[in-house]
Amino acid sequence: MRFFVKGKGLFCLHISDKVYQVLCEKNDLISVPDHVAHWFDMGSEPEFTAIRLFNNKEGWVAEPTGSDIAEKFPLLD
Repeated sequence: MRFFVKGKGLFCLHISDKVYQVLCEKNDLISVPDHVAHWFDMGSEPEFTAIRLFNNKEGWVAEPTGSDIAEKFPLLD
């Protein structure tokens, strides 16, 4: 889970054959389900603060997919 304290960022979730883009701003909370391919765009001039909560001691562990799908969607800017 991520709670946005200030600023903004764009989460993109690739679920089945669709991509959902979620603009997260101050006071937003987002939870990305396990094993859902996703990426995060901070924009060209990132300025945000988010609190990340984990349910395991390892924290976030990347699982690269090798896909280029992120290049086919608009960025935050």
